[in-house]
Amino acid sequence: MIHRYYIDCGALDNEAYRDALRFAADAAEKDTTIERIVFLAHTFNNTDMLDRAFGPGIADKFRKTYRVREIRVPIVLSSMASYAKGFHRKADLVIGMGLNDEQLFAVDDMWGVHSIIAIPWRREGMNGWVDQWGPIELRTKERPSSSELPSAVEQVAVRRLTEMINMSGPLSHPNDEEDAKGVIRELVKNIPDLDSVRLKSYMVRELHWPNDEAERFKGWVDALKEGRRFQGGTRTIHLGAFQHWVKLAEEG
Repeated sequence: MIHRYYIDCGALDNEAYRDALRFAADAAEKDTTIERIVFLAHTFNNTDMLDRAFGPGIADKFRKTYRVREIRVPIVLSSMASYAKGFHRKADLVIGMGLNDEQLFAVDDMWGVHSIIAIPWRREGMNGWVDQWGPIELRTKERPSSSELPSAVEQVAVRRLTEMINMSGPLSHPNDEEDAKGVIRELVKNIPDLDSVRLKSYMVRELHWPNDEAERFKGWVDALKEGRRFQGGTRTIHLGAFQHWVKLAEEG
């Protein structure tokens, strides 16, 4: 399980980086499974905030793996592209430097991530990640109000779908895609105010769908709600499926 934190701040909050490193150092001291502290930027051109926070030239030192006597584990600076190739990682505490929703969701799916501390460039740029996971705010120790759960019927529908398909790649097989689209057609037809964001968040948080696959599912929901069409989903869901989900939801 990944431990998730964020700092609710603006782009020029240099203290946020110092707070994050202090927290990371303390966490690494208490949890000996953490092997590195990784400052993660979109590219190596997006690292000037480290020099502002810790002094000129520190970003170059972090790129070469940096050790401080007071911190048990080394500090590393990486770009998204470099980090994605690092299959040797075992347990990194990642400090995201101005990463947006898309980039943070990608880090979620990378192997070897123990914890994430997200420091925004624009706070609204990572609202989706914060809303989906409800991470702890590092300074206040509070969580944002959790995303509202989908209705009981929606939960039953996607839970049963999850039980039907191959979760090693939920939508990679044509039959699984057909089943997913069938569920979507039933839900959209019967629930006019279906909230795709809330549904996707539930699928990722509670049913452990990979974010990219849940996002694909959400895209099909949005397409149908907006009056667009897609092929598939017309053969696998039996007549009366929605009523069956209603019954299961009522039974708890």
